[in-house]
Amino acid sequence: MSKQERCLHFDNGVQCNNTIKAHSIQRNQSLSTLAKDGHVYQISPSIAARRHQGQSIFEKTGINKASTFLGFCQKHDSELFRPIDTNKLIPTEQQAILYGYRSICRELFVKQNSSDFLSSILSFPIDNPAIEQLTRGVLIGTEFGLESLHKCKEVYDSALKTEEYTKVRYIVFSESKPPIMAFSGLLYPHFDFQGNQIQDIIDFTTHNEET
Repeated sequence: MSKQERCLHFDNGVQCNNTIKAHSIQRNQSLSTLAKDGHVYQISPSIAARRHQGQSIFEKTGINKASTFLGFCQKHDSELFRPIDTNKLIPTEQQAILYGYRSICRELFVKQNSSDFLSSILSFPIDNPAIEQLTRGVLIGTEFGLESLHKCKEVYDSALKTEEYTKVRYIVFSESKPPIMAFSGLLYPHFDFQGNQIQDIIDFTTHNEET
């Protein structure tokens, strides 16, 4: 599933050339800062590693492979993300939205793969009713999350296409010391910074359009 290539650019189509291993974390701006001899440590994705006494383990990975996914063609990845791949973070509104867009596209890529995988499992008979019920429940949650991701991506697609970068709000946390880790991800918070509940992500019947 992770090897299913596709370009998630908002203007994808016949103009897309060869799909590349795009970085969800910028190689030149982030990974190279953390790297030693061109390598970083990341949590191992292998199943065998996850069985290591219930704990995650780290593995040494080259920065050309770390944090990559097959979610953009070479043309669109190079053109769209040039302001953050070749320039340091200021940040500008354009840079902020590009960092967010890359994270959203990576999450959408992974969740779509998960949905396809779970659907493929359920296309075959499952002898154990409990396992079948669990798999269907996970699929429902995955598809709900995928639907939310598509809606979120549509906002970013529109902002990038029209260059109206103020459509997306952002906050930046700065640190005076050099970073010791880097990550790229997406989450749907239950509460804001003042402790007020802003949504209930367990409720599949509602959507919080402001999130």
